[in-house]
Amino acid sequence: MGFREGENLFTTEEAVREVTYGELQVARLEAMLKTKAIKTLTPSPEAAATIGNVCQKMKAELSETDRSLLAAALDLSRQYGEVYVVTDDYTVQRIALSIGLRFVPLKHPGLRRGF
Repeated sequence: MGFREGENLFTTEEAVREVTYGELQVARLEAMLKTKAIKTLTPSPEAAATIGNVCQKMKAELSETDRSLLAAALDLSRQYGEVYVVTDDYTVQRIALSIGLRFVPLKHPGLRRGF
């Protein structure tokens, strides 16, 4: 959607592979990756396991892409402190809040803290 706020933007390879629609979105993502405006990373196995456990505990169904993004955000929060997950997905927002991550909705209003 062209989100470009912030200095350190990250995504995962799984999320990049999902961007296959719309010529403009694909071109925009390719340009951001090429110029390193957004970087890809692979989440640690520990963070992936944590997200899997949280999803199981909360009975949350998430795609592998969403799990990878949350795991990467968890890793980044350990490195940078404050991290924001950019998403309109309410389940992703619920999981993010439950593990102490913040989120920024793009198009729709996000969850309120008291879910």
